[in-house]
Amino acid sequence: MVKTAIVSTVRTPLEDLLHYVHYHLNIGIDEIILFFDDPADEGVKAFTQHSNVTCIACSASYWNINGGRPDFIAARQLVNVNNGAKMAAAKQCNWLIHIDNDELINPLVDIKQVLANTDAEAIRFTLLEAVSQHMYCEHIFIPQLFKKQSQKRSIQAAKLQGCSNAFFENRYFRGYGASKMAVRITPEIKQYSIHDAQKHHGILAVEKSDQLQLLHFDCVDFSTWLRKWKKRIDGTGTSNTMGIPRQKQLDLYRQARQKGHKELIALFKRLHHLPKNEQLILHGLGMLTTVKIDPDLFKYKHS
Repeated sequence: MVKTAIVSTVRTPLEDLLHYVHYHLNIGIDEIILFFDDPADEGVKAFTQHSNVTCIACSASYWNINGGRPDFIAARQLVNVNNGAKMAAAKQCNWLIHIDNDELINPLVDIKQVLANTDAEAIRFTLLEAVSQHMYCEHIFIPQLFKKQSQKRSIQAAKLQGCSNAFFENRYFRGYGASKMAVRITPEIKQYSIHDAQKHHGILAVEKSDQLQLLHFDCVDFSTWLRKWKKRIDGTGTSNTMGIPRQKQLDLYRQARQKGHKELIALFKRLHHLPKNEQLILHGLGMLTTVKIDPDLFKYKHS
């Protein structure tokens, strides 16, 4: 029998987190284990009615028994996902999914059916990245327009047709380019990582699924964008794993912040908005798609 667990390290407004949790429970995830990077987060006590949601405040005592609090967010996530894997195993889960609170799994068929029908040790999701369509959103999962991972010839065609806003530092996606995965919980796994896992011996057998999508809602509105980059420089979300394009975005944010609010707005639009003419071209090239999520999936349903 397939039993799934999501493990996440979270630091986000409570309303967005409620949507995130309710959605994944409603699509069939069995257990959700949340590690709150801010131990005083109001979300720690927000899920008392949810028997299948576990909340861990990453307090000083938590870090004391885990070798001390790492300075960088990716290192903290690494500790948390491996602790979460042990907790998931204790709950008899046999599949682990490590994703962030700005990501949703979008199963085109029953997720448990896909997991039950594979012999692979892991299934990597097809990655889609949300396009910002408004300056402000009611919650981060509002956008319906998504960039698709695209072949080089499509990218070249888009550039030739003048889609200059679609690319930054020669990249189409603004966030990461490697998707996340569902990994079997077995003694053969030495360590679970942010995007994958390592075995004690041999190479992890990974299957890519077109039936399971990962929707990444990266910086979908101005407020979310400001929070993301503020965390990168105020110590709450410092990263040492950013690639050159991501680091360039941070550098531009720092410069714009020194110049004022108008410069920040202009930079956000440049990085995350797509003009209508470019949207038409990218749709025609198969580089954009629309995903509509049923709003009822974000509502809490009593079991």
